[in-house]
Amino acid sequence: MSNIIYKELSDKIIGCAITVHKIIGPGFLENVYEQSLCVELKLNNIPFTRQKVYSMFYKSYTVGVYIADVVVDNKVIVELKSVSCINRNMEAAPAHPCARGIHPSMDISSAFKLYACF
Repeated sequence: MSNIIYKELSDKIIGCAITVHKIIGPGFLENVYEQSLCVELKLNNIPFTRQKVYSMFYKSYTVGVYIADVVVDNKVIVELKSVSCINRNMEAAPAHPCARGIHPSMDISSAFKLYACF
């Protein structure tokens, strides 16, 4: 994973996500994992914002909004998905569109999505 920009922060986020999954386990809705991850981030003194709204632009026109599940330390977008299995389309799909003012921490095709499989 040499393409990680915020490696230390990313490692902490992944650690928090693993802790959440170990305690809660599989089978819950995305919102449960999101709230639990936010609790774990808070317990680890990692700053975050939930449901942050970004304006989406096309040729300087506002064309919509993108709502990130969790933005950690205003650097890393975390999108959580609760699924029964991970398929190839999910692995290849970008975790977020190009939102103005946010910088990806890792390769967009793999690192921003956290899946809870049940």
